[in-house]
Amino acid sequence: MATNWRETRFELDIVARDGGVLVFVEVKASRKNVLGPPEIRVGREKRGRIAEAASEFVSRLEVLPSEMRFDVIAVTWGDGLRPRINHIRSAFTLDDI
Repeated sequence: MATNWRETRFELDIVARDGGVLVFVEVKASRKNVLGPPEIRVGREKRGRIAEAASEFVSRLEVLPSEMRFDVIAVTWGDGLRPRINHIRSAFTLDDI
């Protein structure tokens, strides 16, 4: 539905549909796992900002979704040419914030 969606103080990396579920995806990448995997950078504060942005996005829809999900895609670029991609479905819920 949208990539790199921005509105004033809000931003969402990816907004997609998975069947009837509206999915908000945060993408994090790093060159190596020196400080840990990229997904650990989606902490409580970041999850709160994503949830606020998702709320703003949903408020602009004509038809409200019956279900929403928050995913994280972690991309790690190692020494090889191919990245390691970890798609974490339902990485957090609104109750986690």
